[in-house]
Amino acid sequence: MRVTPYTPLEPAKIAIVGEAPGEEEDKQGIPFVGSSGRELSRMLQDAGIVREDCYITNVFLDRPPANDIHKWCVDSRTATQEWRELGNTGKYPYKPLAPAKYLRLQYMHERARLHAELEAIKPNVVIALGNTALWALTDDTGITKHRGTAMRSPHILAKIVPTYHPAAILRAWDLRAICVSDLIKAARESRSPDIHLPVGNVWIKPTLSDVIQFKLLYLDKADFIGVDVETARFEAGQLAHITCIGLSAGTRAICIPLVDRTKPDYSYWNAEEESVIYKLVKDVLHNDAPKVFQNGLYDIQYFRHYHINVKNAICDTMVMHHSLYPELPKDLGFLGSLYTNFPSWKHLRPRGLGGKDGSE
Repeated sequence: MRVTPYTPLEPAKIAIVGEAPGEEEDKQGIPFVGSSGRELSRMLQDAGIVREDCYITNVFLDRPPANDIHKWCVDSRTATQEWRELGNTGKYPYKPLAPAKYLRLQYMHERARLHAELEAIKPNVVIALGNTALWALTDDTGITKHRGTAMRSPHILAKIVPTYHPAAILRAWDLRAICVSDLIKAARESRSPDIHLPVGNVWIKPTLSDVIQFKLLYLDKADFIGVDVETARFEAGQLAHITCIGLSAGTRAICIPLVDRTKPDYSYWNAEEESVIYKLVKDVLHNDAPKVFQNGLYDIQYFRHYHINVKNAICDTMVMHHSLYPELPKDLGFLGSLYTNFPSWKHLRPRGLGGKDGSE
C-alpha cells in the first residue's frame, strides 16, 4: 500500500522526512506507525515537539523489497547506461545514495514529488531522518558528519536539520541522546525560516603586523582567550611539530600558521619573524586572562616543548562536556553541532595538509 503523508490541521512549521514505509506503515498506509514511529514519537516528546503539529512523510511512499532501499539502486555503469538509453548524453547526473549505490531512474520521480510536497507545505524547517532523507533534500550523504546542522537545500526553501533515523536509534541506543538534542535544535530553528549563523571575525594568512595588531587590539584586552593548536609529524619517529596556533578573543580569532609546504624549508615565516611570533604567543599565554582549551593537555604539552608555559588555563570544553555527558562523543566537531549554530566546518574543505596553498 502506498503511504499517505500525515498533514496536521494547522499549517506546519516542522516537516519530518523519513526514508520509506516499513511493514506496519505498508499495512496501515500511514508514515511512522511501527516501532520506529513509536520511538520517533517518544523522542519528539522529549524534545518538546508535538508530533500532531508536524507534517510527516517519506522520500519513498512505497515499501522497498525486504525494507532495503538499496534494492532500488544500481552501480554507476548501469546507472549511466540507463541514463543514455533514455536519449541523454554524458554520465548519470545524480549523486549516489550510498557508496556505489545509484538510484534507478524509475524511482527518481519520488524526489521531485517530495520537493513539491514540501514546497506546498512551506515549513520553516525540515527534519531529515537518516541518510536517504539527507540525500533527497540536499544531494549530500553522511548523516554522522551533517547531523545537528541547519543546512540549505538546493531543492526547497525550507532549511534542513538532519539527524539519525529512529531505526538507527533502535539499533544503537547510545545515539538517542544525540538525536533528541538535534530535535531540540530543530524546534528552535522552526521559529523562523532563516538560518541565523553566529557572527565571527577570523584572521587567516596573517602578516607579522597583523599578528601584532590582533594581539594589541583584542588579545591584550580579552576577558578570556581561546587557544588551539594543530600538529603534524614530518618524519616517522620524530616528535610532532606545531603547524598552526589559533587564538581567539570573544567572536574574533586569528590563525597563526607556522608551516607552509609550498616553501623549501616548510616555514611560513623567516627566522626573524618566527622568533617574534613565538615571543608574542608566549606573552599572550602567560598573561592573566583565563585560557580556554579543547583537550588542553595535548596542546599544553606542545607549548612546553617550545618553552612556553600557559598561565591560568582554567577551562577545557572537552573535559567539561565529558563530565556532563560521558556517554556522548567529545570531539570539537560534535560539540560545535551540539552547542552552536555553526555549520559542519570540518567538512567545508579537505582535512589535513592538502590545501592548495600549502597551509595546514
